[in-house]
Amino acid sequence: MGNRKNAKSVAIKFVDDHLPAVVKLIRDKSPQLVPATRALLNLSRKPIAVDAKGLTFGAGTAAPYRIEMSSKTAQWVMTELVGKFDVCNPAVVQAFIRNQWSHYVPKSDKEARGQYFTPANAVNAITKLITPVLQGMPNAVLLDPAAGAGALLAPFDAHRRIAADIDPVATALLNELGFAEVITGNSLVGANRAKFGLNAQDDLAVMLNAPFNGGNKKSIACDPAFRATDECVSFLKMVASLNPKAILSIQPLTTLIKERNFKELGNFAKSYCIQSGFVMSSDEFALGGEEFPLAVMVYTPGSMTFADVEQFAFPIFRNVGGVLMDSGERLQLSKVETTKGLIRNMPPKQGVEKQSELGIYQFNFRHINFVKAKGNLSDKTSPSMIPVQMADFWQYAYINCFKRHFQTDFVFGNLDPLCRKADFTSMDFVDACIYDTIMANSHRLTPFDRANANSVVLTHRILADAKAKAVSFKGAGVNPHQAFVDFWTKGTGKDALTPFFQDYFAKLKAATLAQPTAATATPVVAAAAI
Repeated sequence: MGNRKNAKSVAIKFVDDHLPAVVKLIRDKSPQLVPATRALLNLSRKPIAVDAKGLTFGAGTAAPYRIEMSSKTAQWVMTELVGKFDVCNPAVVQAFIRNQWSHYVPKSDKEARGQYFTPANAVNAITKLITPVLQGMPNAVLLDPAAGAGALLAPFDAHRRIAADIDPVATALLNELGFAEVITGNSLVGANRAKFGLNAQDDLAVMLNAPFNGGNKKSIACDPAFRATDECVSFLKMVASLNPKAILSIQPLTTLIKERNFKELGNFAKSYCIQSGFVMSSDEFALGGEEFPLAVMVYTPGSMTFADVEQFAFPIFRNVGGVLMDSGERLQLSKVETTKGLIRNMPPKQGVEKQSELGIYQFNFRHINFVKAKGNLSDKTSPSMIPVQMADFWQYAYINCFKRHFQTDFVFGNLDPLCRKADFTSMDFVDACIYDTIMANSHRLTPFDRANANSVVLTHRILADAKAKAVSFKGAGVNPHQAFVDFWTKGTGKDALTPFFQDYFAKLKAATLAQPTAATATPVVAAAAI
């Protein structure tokens, strides 16, 4: 271990202060990635001797440590690492590799394996979640069958720990990070207790941050009994076959809250039930793309149905100054209203009209993230489009308002668009959705173009009806009908309804995530205000 005071007198830097740059340097420039990374983890062991077949750390001491590598790699390590850096605290280096290594793996490799290691702030929150369970299992043996660099197992060095991973780079790092039982191989093939060095009497607890892919990549080989659309579900089925007394799992929330996905859990749901858990953002793992909710769940023996999941109040954890904290918000599906079953979200099948009488088409959408990213209206059709008819125009107008005015929040990413169905009984609210959609899209959609003499606004009496309704409007807020008449006849006030919809969706989101006591006391008041 180095001394900071002495190091300032020479041209040596402490690697502790430069780890992101040094690990990037190793990734981009070292002749051999794994040996160079192992060398970084042993940089504090002095002296270091080099020969044609590698490096010896602690050479001449009672405990020398040998790392074989090419002579080119050995010279690179001596020049770029040993010659430029010392280590103040080896534990800092180990923690960085354990929690941050996947950030430096090429994106194509990460996506191919679904490999995203668990960051430190998530580990801290997860450790607090599982600790009460492990306190009741003093002799627990901990298994992580997709261990990465061992971040989930690291806090529990008082227990026997078994780390397995399909990636030999990961298992090489696990060995270097001090894990005594490391297994290289595919955990989903030939899985049983013996494969992981366990016997029937072992008090097993599983820690799992499995790869997840949602069916978007080719999965690795898997025993038929564990096969599923998402690799994460395959791992859950596999660990259930080992009969552990507790399972901690990091998984996409959609594996639980979408009924079709829940059914894929099969025997897992028949053997285990939710003990506790919380939801956090995928951004904690630097996955990129749209944020979506990740569930951190503790399961214990029992059983669960989809109705049980709907009743569970998922605590929402948010990042506050680098610390994952309970926000006090709760997501309880049984109290969430969405457009599912109300608004068609996929193109019609045989027997349903595929041409729009309005010349307007809605791109299909699966969930809120899809609506926000791609779920727009078009005046051109394709097999991916839903034809919009006058009778259901208000529905897709609502979706369009949602797309433009709902502020993104990771919690809702995989849910269908939120709504409050009671508001759709107010014609003022329904009309406001139609007006705002026409005004926002008049510049790009021909049927909404003010210069178009055959616009649906004229041919379907939207303008004429708005003029009549503007006179009879009795609402307390902005008169949406008059706002639309002014826009269409004068070209002014295109954004007149924007403040209303921004406020509406902000209140809708807040009410959906309110704590159980507050949720019933503070309903959304929306349509009445227009």
